[in-house]
Amino acid sequence: MAKLSGVSHRTLQDIEQERSEGSVQTMNRIFGVLGLRLGVCRIIAQPLDGDS
Repeated sequence: MAKLSGVSHRTLQDIEQERSEGSVQTMNRIFGVLGLRLGVCRIIAQPLDGDS
């Protein structure tokens, strides 16, 4: 996975063992191997019960 994503073995190991969270760029390199991309989505707030 490290070789395919272009991320060092040590960095990938640190992420796997929760010693690092990894930057957005690093995570996108790893996810890219799987055809995925890290992103942010807006959640539309749902009305609370009893609100009209």
